[in-house]
Amino acid sequence: MLRGLLGGIVLLSMQACAGPQRIDMTQPSLVEISVYTQSLGRGVPDSATRAFGKVLERLRREGISPTPTPWGLEGERRICVVGEESDQFAGVENDIVALIEGVALITIERRTVSSEAGRRCRTWFGTRGQGQ
Repeated sequence: MLRGLLGGIVLLSMQACAGPQRIDMTQPSLVEISVYTQSLGRGVPDSATRAFGKVLERLRREGISPTPTPWGLEGERRICVVGEESDQFAGVENDIVALIEGVALITIERRTVSSEAGRRCRTWFGTRGQGQ
């Protein structure tokens, strides 16, 4: 058992020492924004549902029509949008944050993603994702 534990530590040490990952700096960074409604055993609160609707309206003003995806058992939904890091995309993100600020059980998540992860999201902001 100790030998297996030591082997795992050695393997992790080797991976950590493998050196830095190469990053393609020729492509702008892609950002994925996901907005989730949540519940605590009583369904999604009306305030979170209304805020989620306002987020959808804001995205539609930009010509983006993400399809909400159910993810829970009580009416929870998620939308996801990917776009190149830009002032315009940041403005949309800031508007979304303002729309959901102070509303219980709705969350925004932002992360930098690869183009492969962006294809999984399927809703693109801007022209880079068109035709993919």
